[in-house]
Amino acid sequence: WRSVWAVNPGIAQELAVFKFMKQKRDVDHRNMERHRRDALVMERFTSSPNVVDIFAHCGNSVLSVYIPTTVQQIIDISKKTATLSSSLKQH
Repeated sequence: WRSVWAVNPGIAQELAVFKFMKQKRDVDHRNMERHRRDALVMERFTSSPNVVDIFAHCGNSVLSVYIPTTVQQIIDISKKTATLSSSLKQH
């Protein structure tokens, strides 16, 4: 329900992610609340290494840290690490 773009916001040499609600979605209280909650969670968990940092939030858009990998890639790496660790313990 969002469009996601990698952008250079001019803050640093690093890319950021700009997420905004797709135009086919209604701008209504429910969708505004979804974006507000998403931004609030990212702000409250800034100290967590498991949640991306947020730079800005406005209405139905958010600017946050760019992560150059997918969730599936992270899951696959975790599974391989767990399998390797388990097999090393058995030897």
